[in-house]
Amino acid sequence: MEDICINIINLIDILGLIQGIFLGLILLYESRIKRPKIFLGLFLIAYSLELFNAILKEMSILETNPNLLFLPLNFYYLTLPLFYIYIKRVSNISFKKSKLFLILIPGIFEFIFFSFLYFQNSQQKLELYSKSSFMDFLDILVNLSYLFSVFYCILILKHIKKHQETVNDYYSNSNGKLLKWAKFVIWYLLIYLFVMTFWLFDDSFLSNAIFSLFNVIFIFWIGIAGIKQTIVFENIDESIKRDDKKIKETNKNQLEKDNNNFESIIKLMEEEKVFLHSNISLVDFSRRLSLSPRYLSELIKRKTENNFSQFVNHYRVEEAKTLLLSPEKKNLSIIAIGYDSGFSSKASFYKVFKEFTSFTPLQFIQNNNRTK
Repeated sequence: MEDICINIINLIDILGLIQGIFLGLILLYESRIKRPKIFLGLFLIAYSLELFNAILKEMSILETNPNLLFLPLNFYYLTLPLFYIYIKRVSNISFKKSKLFLILIPGIFEFIFFSFLYFQNSQQKLELYSKSSFMDFLDILVNLSYLFSVFYCILILKHIKKHQETVNDYYSNSNGKLLKWAKFVIWYLLIYLFVMTFWLFDDSFLSNAIFSLFNVIFIFWIGIAGIKQTIVFENIDESIKRDDKKIKETNKNQLEKDNNNFESIIKLMEEEKVFLHSNISLVDFSRRLSLSPRYLSELIKRKTENNFSQFVNHYRVEEAKTLLLSPEKKNLSIIAIGYDSGFSSKASFYKVFKEFTSFTPLQFIQNNNRTK
């Protein structure tokens, strides 16, 4: 025990390891209800377990316990594929078992390879560890894993971009649906990979301590964000989605029918004021009008040059402008007017209002008063 080296970096890494496994197990438990969380839980556990070998090395435990060499707990070829599967599944996209296996097979082979090394006797391990050619081979595997990870980071970023466009086509309220936190995760990992690839790390005590601290925060943040994340597009009627192609072909080049359908949409907005419901979605429109969500989305884009979210928010902003200037509503707070206009939060109200008018709600009132 006296040969074990303990410092603040070890303690921080141990904290990251424990909280990562704990949060990962919570996600695995929640996956009974929301299946995609199983992949995020496994990602978080795999990512955290990679700290274990680093802890053993930093605490000089490997020097006195060579039997612990080559522990199969470095998941260089597994963590990003697991996160990729999670992102796809949280977008309600399923995988065939064959494709799922194909995505996971590099990580499975990696685990088998290191498991084989780990179960060698201590003498054989020390011989391998002392061979520069073998250790160079392991370094090549690690460096190749960086390219492998970058490839998956790009795939995930492309999917998130497409996902966000689809969300804006289907929902008027995108809160909690855009996977912004997942995008941040990928950019964090890309920066980490860039630093490790080009060794932009001075390896000082302070640098390692700061990195370990950021890692603990990163692990905690992923766990909390994952627990809060819901499945997007979960309530879209599959029968409506399957009819997309048929309906699109039926209505193709039928300008009159398109115009009638768009008039029905406008009627819902102007007469029934459905935009006042903060969670109104394209699926709600499709059920009211018995038309495909995709067809409605394309129709709105053709007629207004806006996606569904922009189309609905235009009506909300116009409603808010009317209420803000109404003498009968002067006793209402600006936030209350935002809610009465169909916005789901203060943040979304201010953000959207400024996008459409270039003013905050308060600036809009003040500017109107000056022009009177």
